[in-house]
Amino acid sequence: MERREYLGQTLIHATVLPARVVYLIREGSSDGFRSAVRTASGRWGGMTEPIAIVDSEGRVSQDSLDVVAAADLDGVVNVDVNSAHALEVAAQFGLPLVPLAEIGSHGIGQFTCRPSAVISAEPGQAAAVIAQGDAPLWQIAAAGDLDEQRLAATQRRVSVRRPVSDVEIGQGQLWGTTFLNRGMSQFGEHSVTNAVPYGGPAVVVVTEPDSLIDCLWFWNTRALRAQTLCPTPMLLMPPDGARNWVRFERQLADHALERREAQMHPDAVFVSSSVPDSTVHETAETLGLVPAPDAGIQVRLGGRRDPQVPYTYLLNCELRHLFQFERAWGWTSQIDAHLFSGESTVDFSSPVQFQRGGQALVRLSSDAFDGLPRRQAVADMIATHVVDGVEWHGDSLQIQSEALDRYRFTLTIPDLALVGRRLLDSATGRWEPSDKGRLGSAIAAQADISALLEPHIFEALVGLKTPRTEHFVKQVSKQHLDGAAKRELLELATEWGGRMERVYKTPTNTIPGRGAADATPALELACAQGWAERGLATSCGACKVSSFIPLSTTAGAPTCPGCSIPVGYSRENGKAIALHYRLNSFIDRACDLGVLPHLMVIAELTRQDQRSHFLPGANLWFDDRQQEVDVYGVWAGRVLAGEVKTKASEFDQAQTERDIELSSKLGADIHLMAATDIVQPETRAHAKALCGQRGLELLVLDQEQLRPGFAATTSSATKRERAKPRQS
Repeated sequence: MERREYLGQTLIHATVLPARVVYLIREGSSDGFRSAVRTASGRWGGMTEPIAIVDSEGRVSQDSLDVVAAADLDGVVNVDVNSAHALEVAAQFGLPLVPLAEIGSHGIGQFTCRPSAVISAEPGQAAAVIAQGDAPLWQIAAAGDLDEQRLAATQRRVSVRRPVSDVEIGQGQLWGTTFLNRGMSQFGEHSVTNAVPYGGPAVVVVTEPDSLIDCLWFWNTRALRAQTLCPTPMLLMPPDGARNWVRFERQLADHALERREAQMHPDAVFVSSSVPDSTVHETAETLGLVPAPDAGIQVRLGGRRDPQVPYTYLLNCELRHLFQFERAWGWTSQIDAHLFSGESTVDFSSPVQFQRGGQALVRLSSDAFDGLPRRQAVADMIATHVVDGVEWHGDSLQIQSEALDRYRFTLTIPDLALVGRRLLDSATGRWEPSDKGRLGSAIAAQADISALLEPHIFEALVGLKTPRTEHFVKQVSKQHLDGAAKRELLELATEWGGRMERVYKTPTNTIPGRGAADATPALELACAQGWAERGLATSCGACKVSSFIPLSTTAGAPTCPGCSIPVGYSRENGKAIALHYRLNSFIDRACDLGVLPHLMVIAELTRQDQRSHFLPGANLWFDDRQQEVDVYGVWAGRVLAGEVKTKASEFDQAQTERDIELSSKLGADIHLMAATDIVQPETRAHAKALCGQRGLELLVLDQEQLRPGFAATTSSATKRERAKPRQS
């Protein structure tokens, strides 16, 4: 039996909710509005599904864009808009599109159920009301509507009726007994951010019976209000309602103005674009309100209003800011889950009790997902047993499912190394670690690379590097050879350069411009990491061979390793025997190939966020050509790729453009530009502009982060150079 490692216990929040859509209708299309409302009325939570008007040029207003963004929707439904225009608008919204005829069979919008599946019958519960037959638009927008066939089918399951008088539509809005209100059963927001506490003033929209503008404004504004956490009272009514609906002013006061947990100033805001202001004022006063003395809106927590003070109102006051807040939809359960390496089972009762069949969305959120990029490939890795219908919704894993009273999912939490490889697989034709990548990965596996960020350690290691490849290539590069020739020379230098004697030095002369006080702690740290060794030096007068003698072999009288005659150990200033340091051959090669800056960058990124994994270099193959990336990986839940240079001056415009193009091709969220010296402001600005064009975030790491000890002692001349503009 396979043994699985226990990873620990975690809290998972499971949210069950309907998929929700926005409906597209033609400008001026009352029939389109009716169709959209009828469709929404037959869907769980349909009262929160907005409607957007598309003009003859295929455009939607900024207001529609704001509404869709705030409503947090899943799809777009085309009611009666030109197909090409509907596609363009859906792209603007960033949501998938289906025609109205396919809403129940195709696309994510089908993952909902009828209101009757979530409405539980309670003894003595009043029948829900919908619009009267052949009703004007205001009744349809206020209470919802169903065609006769759907109404008959619904009445077999729940109690719903058409009212005798339109006053019942007004009362149903106040009492929450419209069919649209009942369709919100077991659905609403479970959290809000930056919302006005306890809502705002009651909103009364006075409209001509068939005013599309007023009805649409009411529909969309109501869709954005808080539905469970202190919802703002809203009412849609014709101007003659105030005169004809008996005792309605008392009902309005009881259910919309009086029973609030905060004091509102004014108590209500009246809105209309189809009714003259004078008529709206008359309507408000007939309902027992008086004009507010102040024009502003204020919400005061605590206390009760003085019942002797008349209710106040404002006319056509700006309100949308009261409804533009972040919200998280759905009813939620908390599950204590036990996670294992490989597959783990999550089993829980649904927070929503379904009466009969249908479909729904299940969203799982957990700290266990921290650090994972919100990519489709990663979602598929987590929910491996979900063949289709799993994706990210914000930071939650969203699964398309049947509407069930109990759910059971098998999840796999992948490690970041596997995630990085999988994402790189999907972005390239193939890839493999580069020479730098192999060396860097081996070093990172053997030692703590965070030591590379300690003061002067980088300078000390570079100071002990045996010059081979770099010097050779510098010489041949003067001959203007092409890339293939350079690669051949690099291979030649690698093969022959290794035969040179490794450099060894005393702390005094290891770091140019620094003394033993700076170098010795760094060299000792290198020895502790296994990157360097201590020893003594001899210089033979007979055979002229200078040698490094490891301390472990210094017992007995010193002799020349070459000719075996007795010799003395080198002394510091002719006095005490001098201690020397030498890199091991592995680190020496890594220094020669420029691997250390890659590891320094990875160490700094990991220091900033432990939820990380990186490749320190990879060769990539695309359809057109081969390229190399210096650093690629997962960092704080996002994909990072970029270039590392020893000298920032190598980031010329052409190099920067190539680097950013590669990061974009790899699907990165963040482009990295890193150097061990100072990246100048103009270089940063150029890279930031290019990243902005490709939707990338720019991250710059340079001397300040990678060489803190060196940066702290930077000379004033270097500081002046940092601000000096580059010459054209």
